[in-house]
Amino acid sequence: MIKRLLSLVTAFVAFCCIANAQAFQRNEAGLGLKYNKIEKMAPTRAAAEGVVFTYAQGDTYVGVGAGTDHYDCAIFVPGKFAGNKIDQVGFYLIDHKVVDNVKCWIAKELPSSITSSDCEFFKDITPTTSISVDGNPEIVTVENYTIPAEGCYVGYSFDVTSLSSQAGQYPIAFDGSSYCDEYGGYVCLQGKWDNMASYGFGNLLTLVSMSGDNFLGNAASFVSDNIGRVITMKNGNVNISAMIKNDGVTPMTSVAYTVKDVATGETSAENTVNLDNVEFNNNGVINIPLTAGNEAKEEEKEIVITKVNGQPNETANATCKGSLIVLTNAIKRRSVVEEFTATGCGYCTRGYAGMAALADKYPESFIGIAVHGKMNYDDPMRITDYNSVMATVQGYPSAFINRGPSIDPYFGTSQSQLLGVLDDFEASLTLTEAEMSVWPEWNESQTEINVITDVQFFYSSNNAPYALAYVLLADGLQGSESNWWQTNYYSGSTGAENEPYIYEYTQKGEQIKDMVYDHVAIMAKDVAEGIKGSIAAPLVADAVQRHETTFDLSNGVTSASKFNLLQDKSKLKVVAMLINTETGEIVNAAERAVGTFGTGINVVDPSEKEVKEVARYTIDGVQLSAPAKGINIVKMSDGTTRKVVVKQ
Repeated sequence: MIKRLLSLVTAFVAFCCIANAQAFQRNEAGLGLKYNKIEKMAPTRAAAEGVVFTYAQGDTYVGVGAGTDHYDCAIFVPGKFAGNKIDQVGFYLIDHKVVDNVKCWIAKELPSSITSSDCEFFKDITPTTSISVDGNPEIVTVENYTIPAEGCYVGYSFDVTSLSSQAGQYPIAFDGSSYCDEYGGYVCLQGKWDNMASYGFGNLLTLVSMSGDNFLGNAASFVSDNIGRVITMKNGNVNISAMIKNDGVTPMTSVAYTVKDVATGETSAENTVNLDNVEFNNNGVINIPLTAGNEAKEEEKEIVITKVNGQPNETANATCKGSLIVLTNAIKRRSVVEEFTATGCGYCTRGYAGMAALADKYPESFIGIAVHGKMNYDDPMRITDYNSVMATVQGYPSAFINRGPSIDPYFGTSQSQLLGVLDDFEASLTLTEAEMSVWPEWNESQTEINVITDVQFFYSSNNAPYALAYVLLADGLQGSESNWWQTNYYSGSTGAENEPYIYEYTQKGEQIKDMVYDHVAIMAKDVAEGIKGSIAAPLVADAVQRHETTFDLSNGVTSASKFNLLQDKSKLKVVAMLINTETGEIVNAAERAVGTFGTGINVVDPSEKEVKEVARYTIDGVQLSAPAKGINIVKMSDGTTRKVVVKQ
């Protein structure tokens, strides 16, 4: 029998959701974080051998809502539990005083209407207590329901009757986990079901008590069959992290695994990792140490979970793959933060605050790209070149770091820590497999920007799953029309007096009419997958590949809403991004201000064998005739650049 009693606290992070034209929002009370106690408790079970199934992880909850409306919420119980009985269902009504028409139900498919004829189990619930006071879930007893071979959806429904409290505004409880299971939460609003896995709310707090014989005991699997890649130097050591799930009803305290080199077939001895009581259907993380060889190449590894709690693993095919890339040179990447924002989004001012903090703290490694979209009215800086990436964005403000998971551009993955995004950015500054340099320069008539990019890879491979993408950025954009006014929901907020970046916006009005916008994407080339053929196979360790492209500005630059974005030619920058075409990750990038004709860097032939200094520049791109005190950028004859600190 499995029991659990966890304390949950709210994490308030609001944003404006754009998916399916719906308006799901996370809870946030200005900047003053408020906490309500909720207890994630296992339902009491009629069957002594019952277990509790839930997707909810950790000990937090996030309130989510979309105003006064009817809500249907559900999780999926997979068919691997077929034959077991569902005894009880537990779910959360954050405050009974603001809800009505509450029902609990089970159906083989997500129902179009919640009625006894559309559901295999259906029960009306009359709320009697307020969960915001006692913290307990609503418990519903289910009689004589057996899980079918195809699995079933277990859900609850309710109406929100009042928005007088935060509980009414944000009535659905999610766990706020950074890992969202694809079956961990469905919500139906205005007749349309949505899988909430990509919204960033986490998993729905719904618990199902089951009994029967169809359970595994000591069992574990990998959450993904490909756990990515890690990078290290020749003969170096590095850990690769793998998320694993407890498939068995016995709390998982240890797992054993083996690592096989796919190329050679050599398999390691069995290694054991201890865990802290990972419960049924919950996730844990193990770190797997890998040792690199003495060749600069990619090594594919196959990892198998062989034992759980010292017993043979009952999960079949508990296997995943990962890659170890071995390098000749240790270079940390410059990380790209793509912030998705809109002038009509009142919470987006915190995104601007996060970007400003990143630019100040990481001037050498931060590359910021502000991508404007439509919210409430058309943003004057919205462009269509980013549409393929924008299609994956669920709401504003949000951000990708190197095209990783969507995060908040201010709170980061913390969801509540002021400037928590700084921690996420710091963690992104890992070793990279390639160094980059970019040189954009106007043509003589200033109608085109010619761009040269050099990429130097630090490992050899017969494959080249990479491509280059480009973005033209503008700083200092502004306008007098109302579309340019930035909506600001942080006006008058308290709680950030010691954090100057967001505090600045608490002192401004609800409409910022003199807003100046930086890092704005005004043109882009193949930003989703990169330009085909821009990087060629094979990759040769330490060799340089060159690519050239052009931005045609002969007709100016106009946004999708017909506003001029070419306001000041002296405030333009070009970003070149190296994209892994298999994973979608940005593995490195380079950024440089657009130089005037004839005064830019004179790029050289990367095939020259004798490597020597050919030019030297200040950090902002001004060419030097001799070394100068401070940071100098030294251009070498092989196309690479070096940063040199000159003390005198």
